[in-house]
Amino acid sequence: MIRFEILAIGAAGAGEGNALRTISMAAVALLALAPSSVRALELNLTCQGTGERTVPKTAFASVTGSNGYGQGTFMTTEQRERAETIGAAISGETGRVQVPRSLLPPIHGGGRDGWWVLNDVSVSDTGVKGHYTLNPFNHPEVQIDRISGSISIDGYGQSFRGTCAAADVAARKF
Repeated sequence: MIRFEILAIGAAGAGEGNALRTISMAAVALLALAPSSVRALELNLTCQGTGERTVPKTAFASVTGSNGYGQGTFMTTEQRERAETIGAAISGETGRVQVPRSLLPPIHGGGRDGWWVLNDVSVSDTGVKGHYTLNPFNHPEVQIDRISGSISIDGYGQSFRGTCAAADVAARKF
């Protein structure tokens, strides 16, 4: 941890404002030269990968045996996998994640315009961790590796694995 202390001793009067202005400019210069861990992290990411979601499936079966014949329907699940793009935005110790509709469970809430707020965000030089709330039972965990660019999201009945790249929100294609 780096700690900067600036002591200002000045005479009261007209020169005091100039001394404080000089000290303020010096503090800004020192922060600009400080390691990135001292400054607030600002990340906008676009992550390409594969999403997987468990979906319910109804099946019909009939059985013939020595005791007779029977038929019926039963419920099962299947894993559906597809290529997806996820957005992530980290600002200091807060963040949010953009989850595509195909990875959302039937009962979900809390998102705004497709974005969910990350809770308990933990930022380090090597990664970002947090989770978001889809419903009272599903709080997917998000882990982003800042070294490799990999992202993983694991929740109840859903997962995503991919690779992130910095997105320049000022540069637009259209």
